Amino acid sequence: MESTAIEKMTPLEQEMMTVQTQNVIFEEELLSDWHKDLLAVMCDMLQKCQSGEAPLPRDPFGQMFVEIVCDEDGGENDKARVIKEAQDLMRMTVEYSWIRPKKRRYVHNVSLIVHTMQEPKDANIIYLNIATLAIPFLLYYTIGMGCARYKYLYPLEKFREDFKIPPKMRRDYITEHVLSPARMRLIEGGSNLWFDYEIRHLDPDTGRRIKYKKNNVIIFRIKSVQPEAEDAEPYTESFLYNWLKQAIGGVPNITVGTTVEG
Repeated sequence: MESTAIEKMTPLEQEMMTVQTQNVIFEEELLSDWHKDLLAVMCDMLQKCQSGEAPLPRDPFGQMFVEIVCDEDGGENDKARVIKEAQDLMRMTVEYSWIRPKKRRYVHNVSLIVHTMQEPKDANIIYLNIATLAIPFLLYYTIGMGCARYKYLYPLEKFREDFKIPPKMRRDYITEHVLSPARMRLIEGGSNLWFDYEIRHLDPDTGRRIKYKKNNVIIFRIKSVQPEAEDAEPYTESFLYNWLKQAIGGVPNITVGTTVEG
């Protein structure tokens, strides 16, 4: 496809390039190695656009796209398999929350990652159109991709107690002023470990969803930027608990507010 690359992004694309995702929900365990290769190519393209190394490529319809070379990008010269894996990826969605800086509005998005595939019959390539709302997810996805992962259920009341967060503080305040800054500090500081998180109504002992607000749990998905050695012992719950306390404890003490729990 002949790219009609436009250096200027739309206002929404520019905003999505700077969004810090929160409460990401994505069924990562369903990804094949082929899916991971496709996601890595998309992420690389977006990072180059974000840094100014390259303009954002657009198709004749004005939609941003990424070119997948089927004998290079994990395709092993098997175009039919790449097409099948791309079609599987087109069925997957990602959920995340974010805060619009100008309006200070809390927004929850559910988005496809890829919404269209185009296949030139005379070349060993395909084109994938990326959903605009998937940009924040793709930009940060490959950090820690394919490496060791651990889950830790942190009861919200225990979290409040450990970090001296008053009961009046709303969950979105905790997300914006405690969890998100700690996560980004780890990523930008080059830490070997970092985390994604979401707050759910779960039983902290069984991990099952429940209806009672008092049993809110923060689900931390802790990732490593280095592959885990085959003979390495898994991190214990005690280690993960102490690591989280140190990682999050770097956030300055918050000021008591007047909002109520919601």
